[in-house]
Amino acid sequence: MGQQLGDRLEGIISRYIAARPGADGVLQVDKLHAEAVPWVRDLPQRFHEELEGLAAGANTDLQTVAEWLYVEMSIGNACSGFVYEYEGDLWIGRNNDSFVPDMWGFVMIREVENRIPTMGFSMEGSLAMPTGVNRERLWLHVNALGASDSLTGIKPHGPSWLLVTEALELCSSIDDVEHYLNSVERDDGSLLFAVDGKTNEAVIFECDRTTHQRRDLSEQRIVGTNHRCLV
Repeated sequence: MGQQLGDRLEGIISRYIAARPGADGVLQVDKLHAEAVPWVRDLPQRFHEELEGLAAGANTDLQTVAEWLYVEMSIGNACSGFVYEYEGDLWIGRNNDSFVPDMWGFVMIREVENRIPTMGFSMEGSLAMPTGVNRERLWLHVNALGASDSLTGIKPHGPSWLLVTEALELCSSIDDVEHYLNSVERDDGSLLFAVDGKTNEAVIFECDRTTHQRRDLSEQRIVGTNHRCLV
């Protein structure tokens, strides 16, 4: 993928990092420069290797690619989502106001050997899959949520919006997703929306870094948000 993007990758990254904060002074640039690569090197090996491969293929450095992802760990996120049952079908929605929405809209189809094929929706070239579906008709999308606990260092960990990629490649059902959540820790809190198109099951997992609570679909709808609405 890096080879296909070539020099365009640096342009994509620089544009996103410039636009993502939304206002001056929100992003601590010195902190971003200092912490991005060590953070990437601490990710599960498959992500670390994929990011190094992306950088090498595009003839850029790991620092540049690492900052592209780490910017999300440096800025607060305001997210909402819902699942609604109507005439036997489940409708799913999420917002994307703050993530430079005009840069999104790309689809990435991934087929990793001995894993479930996936289709994710994100930016061009991004390995993160905050919204996606797999061949087992399992839909996942993740929104930010404040966390009240700390990593233990006992289990593998990563940002929730990156772990969605792994979950979609490994899970065929909502119970599989819950089992996966028990096997990892998260660098951030999150609302993980999970919908199984085979059974019309839908849940939200409210995730701290080390624990989670499950909320099942009730009264035909389920909604999650991490911010108040301004009317």
